[in-house]
Amino acid sequence: MRGRPARIRIPSVNESVTIEAVARLAAALLRTPPENLRADASLARYGLDSMALIELAAELEQKFACTLDLEAIPEGPTLNDLVAAVRVGQGQPTQGSLDPFAAMLADARLPADFPNPAGPRTRQMPRRILLTGATGFLGAFLAERLLRDPDLELLCLVRCSDAAAGRKRILAALDRYGLHGEAERIVALPANLALPGLGLAPRDRAAAATADAVCHLAATVNWVAPYAALRATNVTATRELLALANEAGPRPFHFLSSLAAVYSTAGPPACSEEDDPLPHLRGLHFGYAQSKAVADSLVLAAGERGLETIVYRAALLTGESRSGASNPEDFLTLFLGGCIRLGAAPDLDWAVDALPVDHLVEILARRLLGEEGPAVLQLLNPRPRGFREAVLWLDLYGYRIELLPYGVWLARLQEALERDSEQPLQKLRGFFATRAEGAYLPELFTEERRKRAENSATQRSLDAAGIACPPLDTGLLERLTDRLVAGGFWPPPRRSASEISPLPPIELDTELFARVFPRLESAEEIERGARHSILTELTSWANRRRYGLFRYRIECVDEPSREVLVKVKSADHETIAVARQVATLADSRLGEVYRRWAPNLGFAEGHHRELALLRQDDPRFRRHTPEVYGIVENDERGRWLAICEFLQDVELLDSADDIAGWTPAHLEAAIRGLAALQAIHWGHEDQLRREPWIGKVLGAADMAAMVPLWRALEEFSRDRFAAWAGPGLAARRRHLIDTIPDWWTELEAQPRTLIHNDFNPRNLCFRRTKEGPALVAYDWELATLQAPQHDLAELLCFVLHEKTAQAEVEALVEMHRQALEKEIGQALDPAAWRRGFQLCLADLIVNRLPMYALVDRFRRQKFLPRIVATWQRLDFLLWKWSE
Repeated sequence: MRGRPARIRIPSVNESVTIEAVARLAAALLRTPPENLRADASLARYGLDSMALIELAAELEQKFACTLDLEAIPEGPTLNDLVAAVRVGQGQPTQGSLDPFAAMLADARLPADFPNPAGPRTRQMPRRILLTGATGFLGAFLAERLLRDPDLELLCLVRCSDAAAGRKRILAALDRYGLHGEAERIVALPANLALPGLGLAPRDRAAAATADAVCHLAATVNWVAPYAALRATNVTATRELLALANEAGPRPFHFLSSLAAVYSTAGPPACSEEDDPLPHLRGLHFGYAQSKAVADSLVLAAGERGLETIVYRAALLTGESRSGASNPEDFLTLFLGGCIRLGAAPDLDWAVDALPVDHLVEILARRLLGEEGPAVLQLLNPRPRGFREAVLWLDLYGYRIELLPYGVWLARLQEALERDSEQPLQKLRGFFATRAEGAYLPELFTEERRKRAENSATQRSLDAAGIACPPLDTGLLERLTDRLVAGGFWPPPRRSASEISPLPPIELDTELFARVFPRLESAEEIERGARHSILTELTSWANRRRYGLFRYRIECVDEPSREVLVKVKSADHETIAVARQVATLADSRLGEVYRRWAPNLGFAEGHHRELALLRQDDPRFRRHTPEVYGIVENDERGRWLAICEFLQDVELLDSADDIAGWTPAHLEAAIRGLAALQAIHWGHEDQLRREPWIGKVLGAADMAAMVPLWRALEEFSRDRFAAWAGPGLAARRRHLIDTIPDWWTELEAQPRTLIHNDFNPRNLCFRRTKEGPALVAYDWELATLQAPQHDLAELLCFVLHEKTAQAEVEALVEMHRQALEKEIGQALDPAAWRRGFQLCLADLIVNRLPMYALVDRFRRQKFLPRIVATWQRLDFLLWKWSE
């Protein structure tokens, strides 16, 4: 790239624009004397490309105190064009100035003579498919997939000198990604989508018209070029291909659109498959999205005229899920590669909504080969990853990347671009530096601001077809990254072999299950098994061991089949190591103090503690937990796992994000079941402290010593908590932290028992019984010794709401007291019990809820705003109660 990067500056002087002044700026950028530039000559002849135009526009905006509309500037502008654009940007009238969106809307109209297909549609298996984009990343994978059908022929429009050269380009693209296809069934037709008539010779156009279906993938994917620069290939070519699809009788037209076309800042907050993106065109602020919206609308219009059209609005593409083969020029690869090189990433709440290329190819191939489905598909990843989560994974992989506020990151990027001509973000700088609607363009795509793409009809169709999207898990991320590193596109990470666990891999094999089920016939893993927590998933990947939850179907001789859940636990030191890195990337200052105190935060001995508790034979425990079939505990081999009942036909499983189903009966069942569980270890505090698996039990002295951590967590979560519960919460939290030695001493003096310590709708559900719902609690790794009101306080923060009445809270606290009193057979003082609840609630806001905020930084915890607001309400009611 030539010249300087675009700079974001505030204009201060409104100068009069002249040809000479514009020529001086353009000449400096193009490194040519100003006198060489003719006023009426296209600057493209002097080397001005679309990205250099963005740089020049920034210089013009600075000098002449104007705001330029890049879409209104023609491709390859002259000096006269730029003078006119500056005058418009300064609010000066110019003759013949046009609304660029009016031109786009005109492009979206089919010609009046667009033929209406005659006669009824007849569906037949295509034997010849016309394909554009076969030399690209997606096109190569689709060509390979289609050529698996031995009777299928591909007619490919290729920019080439002759058919032999075109076929050579296609085969080279296949070879680039390790793909193969029979060359004799690939017919290359020399073409150029940017030219009238697609640049096809009459003979080749006649051959193209013999296809049974048209699949249009090709497009100029450029995130910085204006609409005018993309119009020919992305819009006009689509119109030409629609006309071609009608020649010699209509045939199905498959068009690859983009979700970028529907992420408009105008219009309603959601866009469904039935919606045309064109009415909200003015809310699209970069050329590629505008060009895809116009082309998308053209195809929809052709469908209304009677042509069979299928539109695929796809999310960003990523590499092939099995091999990791990737496109080094796609947006995600360039962007993440640039962040790695920069050592910093923008701190944006983006969703990495990416589709592995093989998933999109399977959808396209099925529909091209005749499978029925919706006319418009909105293809999202059903389980996107947070962008910050992706950065966290790259940090664990071995790259050192800071998360910086957007403005700080952009300034660092601009400095880097001036000295680093190989920086991958050179190709995207205009996208990141452009402003629209008072924000930088990427800020319009955060989860809070981005329009929601609804795809319920699409997902039903994919489910019915048995097409599942490969998850963006750590395994896929590693395959993609390894391939990019091996290809030299990304630098090797700074990760040493010493960081990998020396323990052998964990095999969930037949031998393991046979120990638990003597009459075992088979054990089959069910791929759609449970999701892992972020810490578990990252710990598993970092140590190359299989940790987490795994669902299996067990078949035994003369027994009905059953589904089980295998919980494989990591060693505590492995979890603590990853937690420290999470805290450090979240906030470097927080990370410093977190690293010191991480062993005190409940992870120590967690791999032993849960297994010890699951071994309990107490009927109260068995009644309120999943059935345990077997436990394996081997410290030498590093194997800690439990095989448990897979919970089915239960109520309110994993209901933390949506508590609408909670009824008073469920709440009562949870409280009474909790009391039964807490009664098991009541009065055995000394014995519990001696158990090696109990781990660190915090006391008032520990809490006081850890005040630097509590303060760092409060600062880290202050702004978000204030947004959810009001500014007064910060002062309340700081006061509680400052007075920990006082009130935690009182809390430590409360009667203690073993508590769950993670007692909320994420870790409990209900069986249906004749007597009503019955509590089932699971995930006991954080269990500790504490006042029993602690579990109740956490539960109520999750299942009540910010308008809960005081009488309801009083009744629930009293219900818990009476239930435990009945279970243990001794009286509990009501006033002391209420005070204990108040103290436990205070402890939650100091050392529990901020931990959710830490996880929320990387993986959205949808319940968190609600429970913080509910905590504020409960705290207020309790102080009123105590007055």
